[in-house]
Amino acid sequence: MIVDITHPLNCVYFVLFIFLLQQFDGNILGPKILGDSTGLSGFWVIFSITLFGGLFGIPGMIVGVPIFAIIYAAIRKIINHNLEKKKLPTDSASYNDMECVDKDGNFLPRVPAEPKIKNHKSTYALIKEKLTEKKDTELTETGKPKATEKEKAPAEEKPDASVKEDEK
Repeated sequence: MIVDITHPLNCVYFVLFIFLLQQFDGNILGPKILGDSTGLSGFWVIFSITLFGGLFGIPGMIVGVPIFAIIYAAIRKIINHNLEKKKLPTDSASYNDMECVDKDGNFLPRVPAEPKIKNHKSTYALIKEKLTEKKDTELTETGKPKATEKEKAPAEEKPDASVKEDEK
């Protein structure tokens, strides 16, 4: 079977195939291989590639993940050894709801914080409240409401019916 490489539709098929292959490799296969083989989460893989790539360029990107995995495993082993020496659990989930561990190894539970603003009002409600207070103080000072702009403007003089009758 001969494929015409100059046909435009074959180009679309090729680009689609490459796109799907890269998505599979970058999102499924790569993290699975790196995560399973090194024991690092995706964050630490990206961190190590960025760190060692910035320090040593392309060779640093290549050796960054394995070197960082060794450093990470050594630090984890030291921390777990110290926790076991103090007879404390080594899994992180045990510490999720704890505020701290005292010197005797007792867990102190986390106390929920009090909300800083108890009766929070919206800006619109605060403005409306201030305007109402201002209006109330004006009423108490004068005994009657202040005149509005319409009330202050002189009334347009309309010809009186009685005046017209006198002129006739």
